[in-house]
Amino acid sequence: MREQAEQSLQQARTAAAAGTTDGLVQAIAIAAGVPDGSPLKVEATAAIEGWSSQMLQAAQGQAASADLQGAIGIAQQVPPNSGAYSQAQQQIQQWRRLLGQ
Repeated sequence: MREQAEQSLQQARTAAAAGTTDGLVQAIAIAAGVPDGSPLKVEATAAIEGWSSQMLQAAQGQAASADLQGAIGIAQQVPPNSGAYSQAQQQIQQWRRLLGQ
């Protein structure tokens, strides 16, 4: 089980290293698959938190570039179980107000 968890975590890191939103989404999905009983679960959870924050930063970057729709699309992919989720939801509401939605 540990070997499989290590492989999953390494695959997730590789996906995140692509530096794209899609890579971060893929990394989060892979890392979320590390079983709860695994000794690497804590490491996987910490990585998910970091990648979620990176996604929020990417969304904020899109918004700063006046691409509010793109920002919303990125922020909607922040996982609900991450620390960045509530801030992402607040930002989505703010950007939608700016768009008149």
